[in-house]
Amino acid sequence: MYSSTTFSACLALVLLAGYVVGKAQPIKRVLVGGPETSRGLDLDHLPINVAVAPGTRIIFTCWSHPDSESPRIQWYEFAYNPNGNLISDGTFLLPFHPQAHRYNLTIDDPNQYDLVIKAADLTDGGVYSCSDANAPLIQKQRHAAHLTIIGGAQNCTGNIPNNGFLMEGQYYTVECTVDYQGTISPHMYWFGPLPFGQAQSDTGRRIWSGLAFYAHRTMSGQQWQSQLNFTNNFLPQPIDTATNIPDYLDIEGTARVVVQWSPQNMYADPVKPLNEYQVGDTIICYADAYPSASYMWHNTRTNERIYDSVLVIPAHWETFEQQMRCEATNLINGLPYTQDLFITIIVPGPTTTTTPSTPPTTTTPPPVSSCLDLTGRWESTFPLNAHMCIEVDNSNGEVHGVLRNHTDTFWVDLVGLTTVPDYDHTSFTSIWPLNRRVMSIVGECSRCFGTEHLIMSAISRTKGGPPCATPGDIFYSQEFHFYRNNRVICPPISIPSFGK
Repeated sequence: MYSSTTFSACLALVLLAGYVVGKAQPIKRVLVGGPETSRGLDLDHLPINVAVAPGTRIIFTCWSHPDSESPRIQWYEFAYNPNGNLISDGTFLLPFHPQAHRYNLTIDDPNQYDLVIKAADLTDGGVYSCSDANAPLIQKQRHAAHLTIIGGAQNCTGNIPNNGFLMEGQYYTVECTVDYQGTISPHMYWFGPLPFGQAQSDTGRRIWSGLAFYAHRTMSGQQWQSQLNFTNNFLPQPIDTATNIPDYLDIEGTARVVVQWSPQNMYADPVKPLNEYQVGDTIICYADAYPSASYMWHNTRTNERIYDSVLVIPAHWETFEQQMRCEATNLINGLPYTQDLFITIIVPGPTTTTTPSTPPTTTTPPPVSSCLDLTGRWESTFPLNAHMCIEVDNSNGEVHGVLRNHTDTFWVDLVGLTTVPDYDHTSFTSIWPLNRRVMSIVGECSRCFGTEHLIMSAISRTKGGPPCATPGDIFYSQEFHFYRNNRVICPPISIPSFGK
């Protein structure tokens, strides 16, 4: 039987022994979510900024750290709710999210929780964030990335023609827009031949970029390009948000331009002292023009016309002073442009003394007379090339023929009438096969110092809309100047039997 003293001593020894054992073998403390059991997100697998077009499949990467024992990865989106909507919790997609049918989770690895947007549309642009709800504060808990959706290719409009043909000195503009959604804005900038001006604006949903310039011939063969991409203009970024620049590039370009200019800087060569020339001398008219100009010398005193840049002084100008006008003409976008140069030409009479003799009898052609006959082969070199072959029934003035202009490989039939026997006025009709355009053509023929000159012009109307709608456009041709050329090769002329 133990005494109380003995019992107290034994209890003290047991407690002392327990303290010693506890100190030598401490019990391990388990801290849920603490630094010893959780490492948060894997820094090598974090979401990055993305920019894509609608319809693209998007994958945002988010992995838990390999040493995490109890990760709880969650995805949030801030595109449809600025305060954030929870998309997933662990491996579970929340069904009540309005876009849940368009999301997937890729979990091919125990630590992998990649968010997939099956086919992004414009409304998906915004911030997407993943986090480990069980990670301690001292570990990486949250990381976000920006998604920008570009609505499509740049929509560009302007007054540069599709064929790229510009006229020097004229003012041209181009502007491009593109819609987008997201917290990172794209950037548009113009590149091309200088000098030009540009401006940009951003409404937060649409990027606009404009270009303006005056055309100059040094710009020929070049084009302007609008480049859409991303720069670091979205910095600074919020903490724990990706800082990479999205990989996106769209380039839209104008047509490669050809700059044209009307005739200018005209001069004649040679210009002799006192403007005195001899019979047989030549004077050449020049103009700076693109496309190259065609030329006409016009004698304002006699109304003579020479359709060439080279003027040869004729004998019947002796002892007279002539006022000559050189007209240079070129076509730009279907419209004629001209410039004139005036020059005085004096052709003195013979100065040598010759033995008087009876001069041979010569007949100088009258300045203006009627054409002899329209039947034959004709060629126009001013303002454009064209060939024509016609036959005239001199008993009734019926005209049948064929015509081909400088751009077509086919011939069109001509049917018409002319006056007989003067042939000073004629008219045809024709049907152009490419667009079924019916054309009315009128011509006027005269002989100038023995050379027959046939001037022709045409008018037609294009087909309009349905009945009672807007009529078609009226087309007026330029004035074609035809001269005889027996070297023109024409196909057979079709003459209906009833016309014989």
